[in-house]
Amino acid sequence: SFSASMRPMSAVKLVQAVVDYVQKSHERFVPGCRFTVIGAHIDATPQGKLRKANCQIVFRVSPQVANLGGALFGGSVSSITDIVTSALLWACEFYVQARHQKSQPGRIPSVAYTVSTSLNVDYISAARIGDLVMIDVSVEKFTKSLAFTYSNFYAVKSDEDEKCMEKGEILFRAGHEKYVLKGRRLTRELMPEKYRSAWDAMIKCAHESAQNKNLVYSKL
Repeated sequence: SFSASMRPMSAVKLVQAVVDYVQKSHERFVPGCRFTVIGAHIDATPQGKLRKANCQIVFRVSPQVANLGGALFGGSVSSITDIVTSALLWACEFYVQARHQKSQPGRIPSVAYTVSTSLNVDYISAARIGDLVMIDVSVEKFTKSLAFTYSNFYAVKSDEDEKCMEKGEILFRAGHEKYVLKGRRLTRELMPEKYRSAWDAMIKCAHESAQNKNLVYSKL
C-alpha cells in the first residue's frame, strides 16, 4: 500500500499553527507557558485514512503552573497533555481535509469535537520552574470513534539560545484516549471573534502543507 505523508518542516508549521490556537483558547489552564513545535510527522493513506502521527514540543515551566514546592503541578501535566494531543489530532484532520478539498469543492473547513474518555499519567520525576521540557506526542491508533495518544515528557539540556537540545531523563508518561464526536463539528463561524485569526492561520497552513512539494508518497 502507499501512504501520503508530510516531511518534517511542512508538518511542523501546521502543528505549530494548531498548537497556537489551542493554547490561546485554553490559556487559563496553562498560564505563562509557550509551546514550540520542533518536529512533526503526519501519515495518511491517499484515501484520507490517518495511519499515525507524532510531534515534539518544548516548553519552559512557568511559575503559574508550579506547586508550592516549585515543581510542575501534577494537574498541569494533565492539562498540557490534553492540549498537545488535541492539537495533533486537529492537525491531522485539517491536513486530510485540505488534501481532499479538490474532490469536495466548497466544503467548509471544520473539526470534530473530541472528549477525553481516559487520561492516565505516570509521575516518574519532577520538572522545576525554569526547566525546559520536551513532549514527544504520538497518535498510535485510530478507530471509527476513538483516538489513542501517548505523551512522554523529557527533561531537556540546551544551550543559551535553545538551538542545540539534548533529551534527558523521562519525567512523566501519559496515555490519553479521546472520543471523536463526528456529529458535532467546530467551524470558524461558531467560535468567538478573538480566535478567528488563529483559525485562519490553521487553515492556511493546512492548505500549504497539502499542496506544496513537501507532500510525498512512500511505499510501506
